[in-house]
Amino acid sequence: MLSVDYEYSQDSGLSNGDVVTVTVNYSEPMANKLRLRFPSTTKDITVSGLAKRFKNPNDVPSSVIDTLKTNCMEERQSIFRNDDESYTITDLGGYFVKKDNSDTLGVVIKTEAVEQYFWESEPQHSYYYTFYSIDNVNNTLSKEKLKEYEYHPSEVNLAIGADVSNASEADIENAIQQLYSSENKTVDVTKLD
Repeated sequence: MLSVDYEYSQDSGLSNGDVVTVTVNYSEPMANKLRLRFPSTTKDITVSGLAKRFKNPNDVPSSVIDTLKTNCMEERQSIFRNDDESYTITDLGGYFVKKDNSDTLGVVIKTEAVEQYFWESEPQHSYYYTFYSIDNVNNTLSKEKLKEYEYHPSEVNLAIGADVSNASEADIENAIQQLYSSENKTVDVTKLD
């Protein structure tokens, strides 16, 4: 029985346009015995049809970021939705988060919750940061496909001190970078309009 093995000049980290040389290895005596002839044992193949990863935030279309932000804010509102008229929610903007060499996109949403109870003279203000992420994102992502993604919400405890209501934009961005960066990856944080 003829055993055939294949060797590839490159088999990971491929991008569209890369050329991979495929080499066929086989037993020549067995091939001769079976009267098989191979015109060539190598072939160059150009890689095509792969989805393109977003390597940095500038690669992500603004329409995708806007839709991600809108979907996250709607999700955030549904979490805080309350029929009690003494409780109001206001989204105060957010930040787009993209790790280098990661297929995860994220948005951090800042929310103010105000509660006014009849027995208190002043309303109670609380501020929350929630991180929403979606995984396995590439250039096949569209506004329509964003609806199919599973959002991963998590409360964020930003290291910006006790008074998050008065934290500067730089403090918030630095806290987000520290929270989501790792040894090998940096995090780009962009304020959303």
